[in-house]
Amino acid sequence: MGTINKRPLRNGEFSYQAIVKIKGAKSAVRSFRDREQAQAFIDQVESSKAKVAKEWEARWLRPLAPGEQEDRNQEMWANEWLKTTLKLYAESERITNRFKQPMRTIIKFGGDVKLGELNRTWVRDYIKHARRQKTRTREPYKWATIVDHMKIISAAINWRAEEMEARGAKLPFSLKMIPSNWEVKRDRRLEPEEERMIIQRFKGKRKHNARYWLRLFRLALNTAARLQELVLAEWREFDLGRRIWIIPAEHTKCGVTRLVPLTLQAVRALRVMSLVRISESNRVFHMISTPKSASNIFSKMTMGLGIRDLRFHDLRHEAISRIVLKQRHLSVFEIMKIVGHSSIEMLNRYANLRGEELSRKLID
Repeated sequence: MGTINKRPLRNGEFSYQAIVKIKGAKSAVRSFRDREQAQAFIDQVESSKAKVAKEWEARWLRPLAPGEQEDRNQEMWANEWLKTTLKLYAESERITNRFKQPMRTIIKFGGDVKLGELNRTWVRDYIKHARRQKTRTREPYKWATIVDHMKIISAAINWRAEEMEARGAKLPFSLKMIPSNWEVKRDRRLEPEEERMIIQRFKGKRKHNARYWLRLFRLALNTAARLQELVLAEWREFDLGRRIWIIPAEHTKCGVTRLVPLTLQAVRALRVMSLVRISESNRVFHMISTPKSASNIFSKMTMGLGIRDLRFHDLRHEAISRIVLKQRHLSVFEIMKIVGHSSIEMLNRYANLRGEELSRKLID
């Protein structure tokens, strides 16, 4: 039912504002000089609503002819907002932690579009917009990050098509839309002096959090684990007696359970952490909220020490390089299993061996 509001005008007369609420849309509002016109407007809108409702019932509630269901599902898929699809995908069992982390950024950059409107123009506009934005480290979003965004969007819309039993559509993204040299293979390693500076910084801080960070730092260098695996690690995953860390599939990048042997230094770090364990949390590093926040804090801390261009993920490069150099009793296959690499090419990318390290191992 519509409503009429009587409002006074400056000349002493009145206007009549007619309002008709429409579910799922903006209300119909119009002002008139007399009540009869306002009521006529309400009657006209109400009549139109009834007509639309009947058309909707005739279209959507009637028995479907063979083959019509797929077309209807496809239409519903095409009219769904991308931000809705991404939120549903983030809550699904299909998504991995790697895809879940940047979801809010993707929705912010381009979620206000329907799935059926994801054309090449939209993809190009998304890429341009992302490149104009700055990360928390005040750097432009890297091409590799944008490529990951496209992978996540593609995975989400394909998943949603399966859920709705629709044909869906392929995201019109191609690597030809970005520069050919987009994949910059990072080979940054931790320098010995930088390691001493970071340890000294953690030891010099009196706050408890600094002690936690020191153990996180040492555990990263002794396990070659990814940041999300470290931050999300729970006490149930560790067997300190057997010196084994079993990382569950839901914490790994590839969704595969991984067994990591623990060095004596890693065991010592974990035993120290067990002394400050709290009953309210099962996580080892419960004081760190998310992997992303840990990455940001580490970047700010190293920049404050004057260390340039060092990320927490670079510690994984350093740790893998140390395993390759020092753990000579391990085969290449065993090292790949420990660090979670599925190809020798990926291991080679992370094992950034320095010339002086190789020369010291050379037998004259």
